[in-house]
Amino acid sequence: MTQPFQTDRHPDGKLLNISSGVIASTKVQNSLLSVVEAGEKQMHKFVKERLTTDESKSFYSPISKSKMATFTDMKKQTRVVVQGKKKLVSISAEIVFRRALKIAHVRRDISLQQVLSHPITAVPTSLFHEDGSMRKTVKAELIHVLEKKVAEQSAPPTESPKAEVIIRDVMAEIHSLAINCHTFGDLAQRYTSQLLHCTTKADTVIDVFDQYDQENSVKAEERSRRQAAACGAKQYQVIAGRPLPPWQKFMALSANKTELTDFLCKYVGDHAPTELVNHPEREIYLAGGFINGETTVRLSEHGVEPIEDMFCSQDEADTRMVYHTIQADEAFWHPRSERRGHYKICRHGCPCVSNPLLSTTVTHRQTLDSNG
Repeated sequence: MTQPFQTDRHPDGKLLNISSGVIASTKVQNSLLSVVEAGEKQMHKFVKERLTTDESKSFYSPISKSKMATFTDMKKQTRVVVQGKKKLVSISAEIVFRRALKIAHVRRDISLQQVLSHPITAVPTSLFHEDGSMRKTVKAELIHVLEKKVAEQSAPPTESPKAEVIIRDVMAEIHSLAINCHTFGDLAQRYTSQLLHCTTKADTVIDVFDQYDQENSVKAEERSRRQAAACGAKQYQVIAGRPLPPWQKFMALSANKTELTDFLCKYVGDHAPTELVNHPEREIYLAGGFINGETTVRLSEHGVEPIEDMFCSQDEADTRMVYHTIQADEAFWHPRSERRGHYKICRHGCPCVSNPLLSTTVTHRQTLDSNG
């Protein structure tokens, strides 16, 4: 419970539910702050229609319900059928509990122990917040699960050979590159130069972006919460000559990120192939950075080519990197010669241009068992 008298800890200019700690949405806040004015209007309407000489309604006529938005309207709504009509209603935990007790009382096959063994909520709180938005999980737990499934693990070589594939999470790198850039064109040029430099460390480089075009996902819910906390954030058109706006506020909006990643991918597509003409063995893949987030393209001496076999709807770059790692493993694993692929998976920067402590290097092929 929030301490109601410690106002210095309350969010500025926001209404707060002191019981749940939920901050009111703009719609609910405007409704609650105008409740006195709305009540006065209802009173004058009641007097005019029922208590004056030219009354148009009987004093005992039903009063229409005031449609004021409250904190209850922020809860997850459930579609139910009432008298043959479908309606969206907010089901409170108290109502669910009362109905469950009544069922346990009138039906012999349902006991009170069964009723209390389930969460008394409109949505499962282990997966969703009270308002119905999905909870963000600890992604590091997936790594621990995969580690337990590794059947074979050989020691990495003392001297790391040249990687065959480098797979990078690009957004962290973009944040670091933007520090010393003045325009979007400067940022695109630095990113392209760094990407081409990575091709000197591996013949194949796969840059993976987060997707920002999916609404119903955990990532989208998390971004919505971040955007709600970002005051004064504006949407910009991303063009080469435009100065970089305040970076944190710019990156707070998903629409800005989509514009930026699409601009960077198109810039690389226009400039990188000419640099790869003298290196036919090198190729670059850009995944998830376009307006259509599923798109993956290959850049080589022949130009830009969409690769439909690598299209992916996963909006998390971390997870999509695993997908492309599996694809790269299948491409470079040859059972007859027992050739082992060497990959560098870069989470926070490319080891060939940044601090090597910020990257993870896979120096050998790890074989998962059949259940993995």
